[in-house]
Amino acid sequence: MERQRNNGYDIIRIMAAFMVVVIHSTVIFLASNKKNVMWVVGMEICALCLISVPLFFMTSGALLLKKNQILTKQQFKKRFLKQFIPFICWSFVYLIARAVLGKTEITIENILGMAKEPAYYQFWFMYSLLAIYLLLPVLEILIQNCSRRVLEYILGLWLLFSVIQPTLAAFFPWAEISSHVDLVLCEGYIGYFILGYYLREFGCSISKRKTMLIMISGIAVILIQAGVEYAIAGTCYQGYFYRTYLTPGVVVGAGGVFLFFQNTNWKVNRAVHRLSGYTLGVFYIHMLVLTAFEYLGFTGAQSLSMCGIKTVAVFIVSSIMIAIMNKIKWINKLLLGGR
Repeated sequence: MERQRNNGYDIIRIMAAFMVVVIHSTVIFLASNKKNVMWVVGMEICALCLISVPLFFMTSGALLLKKNQILTKQQFKKRFLKQFIPFICWSFVYLIARAVLGKTEITIENILGMAKEPAYYQFWFMYSLLAIYLLLPVLEILIQNCSRRVLEYILGLWLLFSVIQPTLAAFFPWAEISSHVDLVLCEGYIGYFILGYYLREFGCSISKRKTMLIMISGIAVILIQAGVEYAIAGTCYQGYFYRTYLTPGVVVGAGGVFLFFQNTNWKVNRAVHRLSGYTLGVFYIHMLVLTAFEYLGFTGAQSLSMCGIKTVAVFIVSSIMIAIMNKIKWINKLLLGGR
């Protein structure tokens, strides 16, 4: 039986998309200001918004991986192309935009180079997501034959080798391990994908009190780990905890937020469902909108409050543009993966 739509996932998508805009909008503020009190506030906001990417992966895992259901070849092809075609089209859009701004040239070398490096830096997310999509048939067979205990073992390996060990190694050379340790299905962002499925299957029974405790604890750890690094690092400060998506705080924070919205019975209107459907488009277009704002002089570089206003404006304009594009059939198909 098909599960009833969980409105919490729609809210998660919208929130995650806005947090991505926050991260990218704040870059110029953090780069333009000395490390004063407001800089620290902006840095902590960015650190907290790191849960955005994990939330996207977790929501995808929760919605795409299903017990007792295997994609047919046709369904897999359709699902992959729905993501791949817009990714290729947007990559060319950004390549052309950068060429117009004099940042690059449109050459065969640069076009072929997109197989190795993204056309614009935020597109790394799509490389990771599309790689996971290619593994979907494998992951589906995995979950059909996995007990809860085996899934927890997989997630435990992921936490140890993709989260805890790399975090320790970033500060302590003794924590480094050989690069030959290869745990492909238990490494990187695929762990968030599997975690989303796990929390959908087994997290619904967690009480609201425990969910709130996990969420608050995660948020606290995110803020504390970023603050402690800044306070004690001195000239060795690298900003690891406000730039890295695979840290203990981000895992717990994203897991807690995911559980909170998943396990709460939200009553939302049609506009929320529609905006949720626009979020991938907002992800694609927001850097063009942000660049336009900054070229017009609205940078928010000197004031965190103005940076916040710019962020909201970029998100709203991006959403409106995607809503318009969604109504134009050929644009919707090429750039948004519509029918």
